[in-house]
Amino acid sequence: MHKPRTQDWLALVALSLMWGTSFLFTKIAVTTLAAPTVVASRLLLGALALLAVGRARRLTVPRSPRLWLHFAILSLFGNTLPFLSITWGQRAIDSGLASMLLAIMPLATLVLAHFFVEGEHMTRPKVIGFVIGLIGVAILVGPQNLTEIGGDDSQLLGQAAVTLGALLYAINAVLARGLPPGDPVVHTAATVSLAALTMAPIGFAPGEAAFEAAGAREVFALLWLGGISTAAATILYFRIIAEVGPTFLALINYLIPPIAIVSG
Repeated sequence: MHKPRTQDWLALVALSLMWGTSFLFTKIAVTTLAAPTVVASRLLLGALALLAVGRARRLTVPRSPRLWLHFAILSLFGNTLPFLSITWGQRAIDSGLASMLLAIMPLATLVLAHFFVEGEHMTRPKVIGFVIGLIGVAILVGPQNLTEIGGDDSQLLGQAAVTLGALLYAINAVLARGLPPGDPVVHTAATVSLAALTMAPIGFAPGEAAFEAAGAREVFALLWLGGISTAAATILYFRIIAEVGPTFLALINYLIPPIAIVSG
């Protein structure tokens, strides 16, 4: 790992835009489609895009069973479970509040990295910096969104689901640091493809995938979620994790909420 450079900050901002806009398009998609169908479609489209890139670049498929086990774990904690949890939660809460709840990821990542990632020890300046960042996010998001925390049972369940997604992302950021060096496209294609295979039987089950109810807005939302927020974003994700580390990546959750608020 190295200290963040200009290109790393640019990659972080780009990833923030890709993930920040996903809240808007997820909200659009779940207005007519079930959450599992949205997640399965997003993963399938992302996997197809990544496999096409890998084929065009003539990348080789890894053969190590141990590496594929690692990919399977990452697909679970980084794609299948958080995508499903957050998408389901957004049925009951708006994009701004969802992005605010995800901002707990940096603190969770900081604690996990302290125990499980070499060279990522928790220090007082780091803790103070992350807390200040969280306060800044709360100010940017605005009191009107913070007052929405709570509510009826469906809202509480939605908020809990999104918070769970944030914790899963934090776990995944630490697990991803253990991947051996390799092409980010290969790592991304493997994890997203495995996640797509996991979600397909659920999301495309008879009676679940009511695509006839989807209009042009929903179709565009799924294309964006698959191609940009999943395929392109996950390539950047693995690159940042490998080169700078999970603690730096966790800063993204201070950039996402304002983007989600503006785009929504």
